[in-house]
Amino acid sequence: MRLFLTASVVLTALISPLSQTETSAAFRYSNQTSKPIYVMHVRHDRSCAGIPWRKQGWWRLEPGQTVTADGSSITNRYSYFYAESSDGTLKWESDSPVACVTNRAFQACWNDCPSPTRKLGLRKIDAGSQTTYTVNLTSGSSPPPRPTPPTPTIKTVRVTVWRHSSVGLTSAEADRILADMGGILQGKDAVNDVPTSVRFIPNGPIRTLPGHVPAVIQSAAQFEALRRVGPGVKIVRAIRWCSGPGGSIIGCAPVGSREVNLAAVRFTPNQEGILWVHEYGHNVGLSHRQNDGNAIMFPSMAPNRKVVSLDESRKYLAGPEALTGHAAAQSEEPFKAPDDVAEFVLQHYFHGVPREAASRYNEKDARTLLKMLADPDVKISKYVRRFHPTSDTVADYLPEIVSTLCFIGGEEVVEPLIEFIKTPSNAQSVFNARNAALIHLGDLINRTQSKAALAFLKLIARPKKARPLIQSQLKAATIQATNAAVTAPVEADLTDELVGSAMLGLGLSGSDEAQAVLGTMTSGAAVDGEAVSATIKVMAADAAEICDCVKKEGLNNYYQRLESHQHDHGAGHDHGDGHDHGAAANFIRSENSIDIPGTVTPLASESEDPTESFVRDEPERTEAQLSDDAGDALRTSESLPEGASDSKPASGSDSGSSNEAAARPGNKSDSPKGKKGNGGAA
Repeated sequence: MRLFLTASVVLTALISPLSQTETSAAFRYSNQTSKPIYVMHVRHDRSCAGIPWRKQGWWRLEPGQTVTADGSSITNRYSYFYAESSDGTLKWESDSPVACVTNRAFQACWNDCPSPTRKLGLRKIDAGSQTTYTVNLTSGSSPPPRPTPPTPTIKTVRVTVWRHSSVGLTSAEADRILADMGGILQGKDAVNDVPTSVRFIPNGPIRTLPGHVPAVIQSAAQFEALRRVGPGVKIVRAIRWCSGPGGSIIGCAPVGSREVNLAAVRFTPNQEGILWVHEYGHNVGLSHRQNDGNAIMFPSMAPNRKVVSLDESRKYLAGPEALTGHAAAQSEEPFKAPDDVAEFVLQHYFHGVPREAASRYNEKDARTLLKMLADPDVKISKYVRRFHPTSDTVADYLPEIVSTLCFIGGEEVVEPLIEFIKTPSNAQSVFNARNAALIHLGDLINRTQSKAALAFLKLIARPKKARPLIQSQLKAATIQATNAAVTAPVEADLTDELVGSAMLGLGLSGSDEAQAVLGTMTSGAAVDGEAVSATIKVMAADAAEICDCVKKEGLNNYYQRLESHQHDHGAGHDHGDGHDHGAAANFIRSENSIDIPGTVTPLASESEDPTESFVRDEPERTEAQLSDDAGDALRTSESLPEGASDSKPASGSDSGSSNEAAARPGNKSDSPKGKKGNGGAA
């Protein structure tokens, strides 16, 4: 197991406390079992803001080893801890208090939640008046195993699966994804994950979407046509409209639809179950939440998005059919963007890049993104660290990069973006990013009044000028469709995509010139001697409506209105969302199945001598053989509040935690691999 924390974090958080001499050692843990044990320790610390307690982990104790968790004299009667054997069969825990931690090495004040967060119930220790203390962890001190509950009744959801004729999706693939959806909900992937007895099965064979539904959704009318096809999961080639325009949307579903009704694109195969079950979560009335980086309903995609809260579990079990009325769903907090712009863009967002969060970056960040745009084949490890090895390159995240550039850049980013759009490429991720850039150049124009960007959008909105830009992609798409035995897009299809994206950009610009161009195309007048297709007329009408709204209410107000509609119940308001998830079919875990070694970073890397990181075989001054009820009888003003639980970081709390921690075995806190599959979006 390799340690990815920076040297400064490791030394500050863990090595320093363990380098105390034996004579100064005060609070220790001793492993008296036959199994390796991981321990975290919580001590009173008045320097912490809010609740004055500090939590620290993880120490790995081999059988017979003793470790010093706190080298100073004990000044407070009470302490708390959590411990777990490497195979998950022994645990030292309780129901309260509950601490938020991460499975990486960390040190943090109580109110600080290292990311991604895991919730653990702590055991209380009463050291009385002792100034030194050793806790012996024995096999008998772990709570007895909980009785195996009876197998719950499984709620079965029959799902009709639709695909566009140009998108490859076999019955075997659809069955696998549906099975993954059930496995994700049924599994217990963290202490706070509520197993939810729902399974999904196909409602007959895969159906082909009717001819009037386009492969790429770029307007309100097109999305409404898709929604009205009938209930089920609808797989299309790309989504660039979900209650509003977006350059990198991978899923869209009404929040509270009373039936299974969601749209999605093909995605990394082992994560499509997360994508579908997340969108279905919107159908049952769930909005996004950010208080748990492992939650299914988190706003961005990652393979560890599997955790369901009790309230979410109840709604999944009730299903969309249980919804009544059109009450508004719970509103969402603004997305909390990381400080590092690379970390922000190198992940996939369900609704596309969150504009408000992206807008907080600056010109320096824009220069970083321009470097990434100029070198798309470089591995993302150049910019960010991932908990697990990944072959992802910058190219997999080009739609997120160009969208963010448009949200924060000025005139200096216009020419590089134009060159990027004009440069031939047969890669699907590049084609998706070119469309995203065309859409969100409208945001840049609205903010900067860039004449060069506006002139370029007006140019690409003409089919004759857009057509040469799609030839490389057309050849690649034709070959791919032939190999997958699906309908290949024709020249007009890909041309209309670029034209439609350019028109959406014109609409977002809110300019008089854009309004004039869109009005001409809506009227059906010939452009460059060519008749305007019915598809372009529809998209031009939607874009003209956007332009009119942006002019009247301002771009920020326009977006805010769209976001508020996304949180309303009812089929009339559609919620965009994309996700990624991996789970084995019918994967159900027992209560004691967490495999700590798979995710916890020990104090030393494999190349180091482990004896240097632990205090071994020390003479013990005071011993406590912990039992189930040890230390639970007394409380003082220096005890943690009963039921104390972390949910949000408190401002001003200090922490040595790493933002690159992984929250659960086999998970990584990174964005998924770029979307794959025929017609997949990137």
